[in-house]
Amino acid sequence: MHFTMAHTSLAVEDLERSKAFYEKALGLRLKGKKDLPHLNLIYMVDEENGAYELELALRKGHEGGYTLEDNPVHLAFYVNDYAASLQLHQELGCVKRIVESAGIYFISDPDGYEIEIMGKG
Repeated sequence: MHFTMAHTSLAVEDLERSKAFYEKALGLRLKGKKDLPHLNLIYMVDEENGAYELELALRKGHEGGYTLEDNPVHLAFYVNDYAASLQLHQELGCVKRIVESAGIYFISDPDGYEIEIMGKG
């Protein structure tokens, strides 16, 4: 038996705002959309390995934000040019913290989800 990861789903407040963030900040592209009775979904993939998806989910009728608090769950991306990506994310104003000793940094998406950025290699 073999399992293959399919996607990670994040609850968001504004699909278009989140889609635009993931396009600009991480270079993801739209793969597809679904409009279900209780939920709108957007699927994003990276250009290199489009098999694994990020699912952005908006519950219909949801009001207010989501409470993430001390949730340690986060996304992580490798990047081939760490310095350029850090500069981009600083320009976008989404850098949350830099851990120089580990060679990583974290950004926040519009809904407060943390995303770890790591140099590839």
